[in-house]
Amino acid sequence: MAVTEPLVIEALRPVQDPELHRSIVDLGMVQGVAIDGGRVVVAVASPLPGDASRAELTRRIVDAAVPVQGIDRIDVDLRDMREDELEDLAKILKGKNITIARNLVGSYITSLEMAGCSITLLKLDDELTKLWDAPVHTPALRWGA
Repeated sequence: MAVTEPLVIEALRPVQDPELHRSIVDLGMVQGVAIDGGRVVVAVASPLPGDASRAELTRRIVDAAVPVQGIDRIDVDLRDMREDELEDLAKILKGKNITIARNLVGSYITSLEMAGCSITLLKLDDELTKLWDAPVHTPALRWGA
């Protein structure tokens, strides 16, 4: 049986993002599937830059795809989501009563001695939203100033 993109996508549908606990297919994280004989490359966009759960996500993808008849090798090409992709994800999550109100994507400094990423989740009220939107002028981060 020849491996097809729809076959691989359906095999990946039960795979949940480790942080969002939703299907990576339903969230639009699977960007595409390339097939060359028995070799398959799955392109995935992660909503959390530098996320520590990437190894777990990759393992879940490989575990789900390996049983597909005809796959000899699977590679996962995992990259960060672009701003427009994050906006699309926010629309999907909004339907699940989760709203991404603000996000920072890109290079900026969260600590002078920390490598990796920083993720902060909080329930925003009007006061916290006003503080978040206030002008910022620091060596590492600037907006509204």
